[in-house]
Amino acid sequence: MKIVRIECFPIGVPLRFPIRLPNVNITQLNTVLVKIHADCGTVGIAESGDTSSWYRGESQASICAMICDVFAPQILLGEDPRNLEKIVGAMDVISRENFQAKALVDCALHDLLGKAQGVPVYQLLGAYPRVCSFGLGFVCRRAR
Repeated sequence: MKIVRIECFPIGVPLRFPIRLPNVNITQLNTVLVKIHADCGTVGIAESGDTSSWYRGESQASICAMICDVFAPQILLGEDPRNLEKIVGAMDVISRENFQAKALVDCALHDLLGKAQGVPVYQLLGAYPRVCSFGLGFVCRRAR
């Protein structure tokens, strides 16, 4: 399996009521959606969550640029997505910061691998669902 294409989509979601903070009024949440395509037809998808640069230091533009202009050509395209540790390590070497961009790629790769294996991501990570009094939770397996 090889990564053949990466797409980034900046998305703005308007808020019904603005969030008012000192020195800033937030009227929409800005997020980035990334799709990582493999040659087998499987697509991993991830979403960044709010990218308000005033508290995280990254913007939609910086996340998309880092993924599409740096990570994709230098690391991702042509790489086997099962080499997660290699990919994450290479992203850390190329970029010391850009945590949201790196996390977005990592999440999309996990989604891609889960879909390729036909299992949810929590199973890839060694957890199993458990219903408890406060809702659905996830519990890691104990070492044997």
